[in-house]
Amino acid sequence: MIELTAEQQHQLDATNGKPRIVADRIPQVASLPAADSDIPVGIREARAAFRRDLPRLLADGRTRGKYVCYHRSGLVVVSNDYRGIIDECNRREFPENEYLVEKVVPGERPDEEVIDGILMEFIEEPA
Repeated sequence: MIELTAEQQHQLDATNGKPRIVADRIPQVASLPAADSDIPVGIREARAAFRRDLPRLLADGRTRGKYVCYHRSGLVVVSNDYRGIIDECNRREFPENEYLVEKVVPGERPDEEVIDGILMEFIEEPA
């Protein structure tokens, strides 16, 4: 059981057992920016293209279960090799904030986090 101090009991009695709401003690929270405002345009375009194409990619046995890379709004690489896709993006000199690598699988999307203006998608890499 929680014990109240004399002051707390007095305040509770003064309000007929109802808790007192103190509006001036509620911390002010700055409004958060829109979710996509910190995500570079190239990543947003790549993500939109991936989501647009996902039903077709899932239906196609040549792409289902594989990694795909979208640079801006277009599909550029399909492979079983995640690291190979990253190497290919580096070879083509794609800026890190303009491409997206995803695995074509049904279900929930991987966790995302924006770090230094770059969308980092945390997916489990193959061993």
